[in-house]
Amino acid sequence: MVWALACVVTGCSRPKIVLVSEDVPPSFKLTGSNIVQHFKITNEKSGQLWLLYPKGNDVSLSDLGTIKYGSVPACCYQSIPNEKGTAPPPLKEGESYASGAVIFDDAPVVVKFSIKNGKAIVQP
Repeated sequence: MVWALACVVTGCSRPKIVLVSEDVPPSFKLTGSNIVQHFKITNEKSGQLWLLYPKGNDVSLSDLGTIKYGSVPACCYQSIPNEKGTAPPPLKEGESYASGAVIFDDAPVVVKFSIKNGKAIVQP
């Protein structure tokens, strides 16, 4: 009961990430008050393709908002690829990927997707 009351007072929200369109490159909507450690796109063949870190220690999922693959939000900096101004590699037809945010106070939020027929499709 105390936890429920604290959530009402402080505005707790469940962390979430969703694929917001089938466009390639895809965009991801992040919501929640959880503080972000990093955001990444990975695949089984190449590992980490794109890695972003927040510029501050108090950037929440909701602060990140919608992230389009390859477009670095103002509140973040790109770590992979590590050369400044270098875009991440294009997403390839038929390959599977995972997009996720590691957060400080809960389990990571992840959405798995693949590129099929030129569209980003959520995987179960």
